[in-house]
Amino acid sequence: MRSYQITAVVVSLLFGWPVGGRAASLAYTYVSIADITQPDPSGLTVAGPSINSAGGVAFLFSPGAPADDRIFTGNGGPLTTITTSKLGDTRPSINDAGQVSFTRMLQLAGFGKGVFTGNGGSLTTIASDSSSFFGGDTSINNAGAVAFFAEPVGGPGIFVGAGGPITTIADTSGRFSGFADGAPINNGGTVAFVAVLPGGSGIFTGSGGPTTTIADTSGPFTFFNNPSLNDAGIVSFVAGLARGGRGIFTGDGTTITMIADPDGSFRNFFVSSINNGGLVAFQAGLDAPGEQGIYTGPDPLADKVIATGDPLFGSTVRDVVFGPKGLNDSGQIAFVAGLTDRRVVVVRADPEQVLNAELSGTPDPATFAFDPTPVEDGPAGTFSFSAAFCNIGAKQLMLLKSVTTTLTGGNVLLNRDDGTPPRTGSKHSFPATLGFADGVLSAGECVDVPYQIGLATNAPFEFMVDGVGAAR
Repeated sequence: MRSYQITAVVVSLLFGWPVGGRAASLAYTYVSIADITQPDPSGLTVAGPSINSAGGVAFLFSPGAPADDRIFTGNGGPLTTITTSKLGDTRPSINDAGQVSFTRMLQLAGFGKGVFTGNGGSLTTIASDSSSFFGGDTSINNAGAVAFFAEPVGGPGIFVGAGGPITTIADTSGRFSGFADGAPINNGGTVAFVAVLPGGSGIFTGSGGPTTTIADTSGPFTFFNNPSLNDAGIVSFVAGLARGGRGIFTGDGTTITMIADPDGSFRNFFVSSINNGGLVAFQAGLDAPGEQGIYTGPDPLADKVIATGDPLFGSTVRDVVFGPKGLNDSGQIAFVAGLTDRRVVVVRADPEQVLNAELSGTPDPATFAFDPTPVEDGPAGTFSFSAAFCNIGAKQLMLLKSVTTTLTGGNVLLNRDDGTPPRTGSKHSFPATLGFADGVLSAGECVDVPYQIGLATNAPFEFMVDGVGAAR
């Protein structure tokens, strides 16, 4: 323990790092992106939202009348309108630049049916043909290339475009006889898709040349849906099992890995999403009727993100909707939740893993300062200082903040995050400065974090924190 004399205040500053670190735990905080509640929820179309690396979320608001359809993006503050009117059952996708891809499935003067992109200004046409059918589930990568399913006059296929020539990924001129909607594209331009084969089906990847088989129904699987693809070419997917039930799997064309199956507590699986760290999140139903949630592994308790019956925004979760583009590389997860008070909300779950083994935290005595001026929650004045947090591990750290584990003497953390308690449990997000200016603290990088303590009395106190966030 180190003690420092600051005028009349003696402060013992303790940062909660046991020797060798401590076992990591994982929890989530929930950010409200939008409330899309309608007086008559029966006509509300709800689809799994999409999320980018900055935590921006794109979602469809479709209250029932086609003329009222809208696509928005948000990050916890004001929403941006991407497009409106007569969209149909489209599920937007967002890239790291904030570009959103979507399908307009209904004819509209000025804009026909087709695939478009936008970021809040004018739209870019990717493909448009009034005589063609376009699937509703598009995917956009960071280069602005959009993958989509369509049925033009020449026959159905999986296509990619960026506003110029269209590339055919797969069509029915060869071994495939049909395709499912939903074709994710990664940043290397590879696309994953579900296709119909003679006597079965499979999941495949391709970029305009030969395709790679990820899995097909010649083995233990009976059907596939909702693929998700990362930049390493690994696909996560839902598959039916010949022995009964269905599960969540990943594959790269060589190896199939089971993530979760119905032999445990899960009864059904709906959709999955994989990020570039290999983390898979999925929506599943439990053995108990009506119970479902979003999970990141086979343990419905330890791996839970959110589930029916959980408290959320002053109510209780009734159901959730997740999608194959709902997980980003920071482990943030976007979903829609229906609440028991009849609200419907678009939500982002931010992971909070204890990172004490990855971070060092050192208070800087040169920054210690005491101001005796009384303030709200600090009748004896304010003690302020900065601490340098450095990444001492090999992983990249994101979404960093401190969580107060001890703050004695009746004192209060003044510059805590809004909505967090004043003492134990208070959270303080790290500022985007120095090595954390890009939102990622890489190995060897440091960030200075300021603290302001409102003092109840001029007496010694202890202040201890955990460093939390996400690691990849």
